[in-house]
Amino acid sequence: SNTAYNTNFFDFGNGSPSNNIELQRGNETDDLILYVYRGGSSKSLKAVKAITLNTWQYFSVTITPSGLATIYKNGIQIAQSQGNNPAFIPNNVDRYTNYVGGSHWSQDKLFQGQMADLSVWNRAISADDVRSAYTSGLQGNENGLVQLYRLGNLQSGGNNGTFGYYLNAVSYTHLTLPTKRIV
Repeated sequence: SNTAYNTNFFDFGNGSPSNNIELQRGNETDDLILYVYRGGSSKSLKAVKAITLNTWQYFSVTITPSGLATIYKNGIQIAQSQGNNPAFIPNNVDRYTNYVGGSHWSQDKLFQGQMADLSVWNRAISADDVRSAYTSGLQGNENGLVQLYRLGNLQSGGNNGTFGYYLNAVSYTHLTLPTKRIV
């Protein structure tokens, strides 16, 4: 992962800030931060020193319908919000501009590193689901899975005005996903 200022793994939303859900490396630290914006107001959950440079890692974030937010690393919980918090429940809106490795904020840097897959769910997956995905991977037909993006297989160009590039250590850019109604 890039050591630059606010490097996002993903940023789903409609601008800065506009109902964003984002996972980022905070400033020039090894902290991993989940932000949920409800309109322009945000709530964050930080996993301190979660990122290890030059090491393959599997990160997951979940938010339950009651607002319990959790960050996992390699199938193990590393941060959790203090109980249920409605501020972590994303607004149920269409999100038309969704970035992987990029951001809605112009001062943020593009992700530099490698990403294999990104999965988007319509339910909060359990700790057991996270551990299973980490140890065995995803098939693409799991209950509640909205989309599984195999980032290593993306090519430039695409359908419906979308584009994408494989994010690797040599070149990096952002990917705009055609996903709507991500909650």
